Amino acid sequence: MNTTSRSALLKKLIKNKANLERENPDVIKHIEADEFLLTPTQRGIWVDCQINSDSPVYNIPFACKIEGPLDIEILKNGLKNILNRHDVLRFVIEQKNDAVYQRISKEANLDFRYYDLREEDLSEEDIAVKGKEFVKIPFDSKNGPLIRFALFHVEKEQYYFVLSGHHIIYDGSSEKIFCRELSEEYSAILNNREPSIKKSSITYGDYANHINSVIESEKIKKQLEYWKEELSDVTPTEFPLDYARPSVRSNRGGMVVFCLENYINEKVREYALTHHTTVNVVLFAAFSCLLHAYSNSDLVSIGTTVSNRENEQLEGLMGCFINNLVITNEFKDGMSFDDVVSEVGKKLFAAYGNKDVPLAKLVEVLNPLHDLSMGPFYEVAFNYNPRMRMELTIENCDCEVFELGDFYTINEVNVQVYDDGESLKGFIEYNADLYDKESISNIVKHYKSLLDKYMDNSANAIEKVEFITDDEREIILNDFNDTYVDYPTDKTIVSLFEEQVEKYHDNTAVVFKDEKLTYGELNKRANALSYKLRELGVKPDDFVAIIADRSFEMIQAIYGILKSGGAYVPIDPTYPEERICFMLEDSNPKAVLVYTDEKLDLLNNNLDIIDVNGMKIPVINLADSELFKGEFTNPERVNKPEDMSYCIYTSGTTGKPKGVMVEHRGVCNLALYLQNNIEVRENEHVMLFANYIFDGSVWERARTFI
Repeated sequence: MNTTSRSALLKKLIKNKANLERENPDVIKHIEADEFLLTPTQRGIWVDCQINSDSPVYNIPFACKIEGPLDIEILKNGLKNILNRHDVLRFVIEQKNDAVYQRISKEANLDFRYYDLREEDLSEEDIAVKGKEFVKIPFDSKNGPLIRFALFHVEKEQYYFVLSGHHIIYDGSSEKIFCRELSEEYSAILNNREPSIKKSSITYGDYANHINSVIESEKIKKQLEYWKEELSDVTPTEFPLDYARPSVRSNRGGMVVFCLENYINEKVREYALTHHTTVNVVLFAAFSCLLHAYSNSDLVSIGTTVSNRENEQLEGLMGCFINNLVITNEFKDGMSFDDVVSEVGKKLFAAYGNKDVPLAKLVEVLNPLHDLSMGPFYEVAFNYNPRMRMELTIENCDCEVFELGDFYTINEVNVQVYDDGESLKGFIEYNADLYDKESISNIVKHYKSLLDKYMDNSANAIEKVEFITDDEREIILNDFNDTYVDYPTDKTIVSLFEEQVEKYHDNTAVVFKDEKLTYGELNKRANALSYKLRELGVKPDDFVAIIADRSFEMIQAIYGILKSGGAYVPIDPTYPEERICFMLEDSNPKAVLVYTDEKLDLLNNNLDIIDVNGMKIPVINLADSELFKGEFTNPERVNKPEDMSYCIYTSGTTGKPKGVMVEHRGVCNLALYLQNNIEVRENEHVMLFANYIFDGSVWERARTFI
């Protein structure tokens, strides 16, 4: 081919390339400029940082352990070369009027901090704490840099390297590029050769220009219509919280690391293969089912992140390219796991096909309810990564990823699964101000359990497949129901009360207003009343009603009735008289003990006997001081543990009140439980909070008097 022919061919190729760029709106053009508007995703991060300026939630960490003869100067020079190659790592953020720009700093300002810790005896936990403290250092977005590095030198040939990059210029895929380039830069400098790194024909600024230019395009508008329909009326689905949600969200994070057992891993891969789907879809579907079961919500929303790097022009570029998608799943009765997998596959495919609309744009257009305590659309995220975390390969050194552990989290729950083709590992980041670590560990345990069971029962309705483990089932069915406890079966409330009186005779038993009553005094008054009741013929399983205001007399009446052998029926003096009459007629008491300021027609003229629909019931006025004179010794005990101790009536909201009878042995069992579980020391007080017509008052008295 002659020179003329080559020249013509070159011109034709250049012309074809220009035509292709005009016809293909996804082609990114290079523009010589030193400042660019933020992308919509970057703007969302920037706005959030203005609201929470001191929060390190957008500081993305990477850490690794390095063992060997590391040359620190070569490492630093390699880092400088990377900063010079990637203009995004030299960006600073400037606001001009209502617009926010990212401007390129010409010189690479390397922020490298060396910590010589060789004289200190530090564990890896100590190093992780120091690493997290380093990552927490806030960035100065106006002056930069927005990425920094630390090297912790702990032994002669042992180091911990930590990177902290602001999310506005750095994402998860950038970590892979960074590790690859630093490995090559170090090797090239060490061996005095040029690095084998292809420089991109475009910059991150070109990408930002491109994204901002197409945000109002027909393609984006069409995708926006999909999301409008998909996310209408969608609110975040969440796992049940352990702590109350604060009015303004926090980002204090925790982390639980997990690895799927080999047999589950194999089942998942086999299921994906035989059902013509992907491992991602299977894992996502199972997690959706778990969130559905935990939340009891039929419409579940889960966030997932896409790298947005399909355009081959972006290969090798660092920066913030990601977008967050919201995947909604509607659960219907009778759905099998196979059905859920099918639906999730369709939803993920549709979402990926409409992934170009930034989440920040969706928030702007859909304008969901603004809540400072949580994000829009979703608070639970699930991400599948078809690779393990990238590791550095420093020549002549051994490198391995070093996990810093608990840090900060944007979402309430964020699941990350890494798939290297053989194993499935990952971690859950969670908001530690909302969840306990134990609760997140249980979520992991139940996720594994569901995956295992769904693989063997994928055609069954999902509600028929329990997420609890076999060990938990054993606890629920057997351990929780193993309520046997050895307790004295020959005791009654009276015998236990008299034991307390003997032990604490002169101690205060009851305080009411400014007065006190000792155990001995209470026992004497109860004894005196019990003899009066026996004179009226009260015997075991006979009822005696009490209509009393809160007072010493109310307590004396309860124990006086019990010591007589009878069972008390507490009645609130403020009840309507019709209700009081019904309870008296229904219980047919041997007597009514009265101490109240309420004006009841039923009790007018201080009658000794009241007539309830023809039934004559003796009345004892507890305000009569003569009542507590006479015999004070303990009466003969006549009750057995199976005798009735009291009868409390229900509220009657579904009809007439119903009397519920409780035996002595039931209260004795309760007293033993309270002694073993709620310690009340000799000089401590228990408030009688509940009205005596409620069972709660029995709990309160049982802990003190018996």
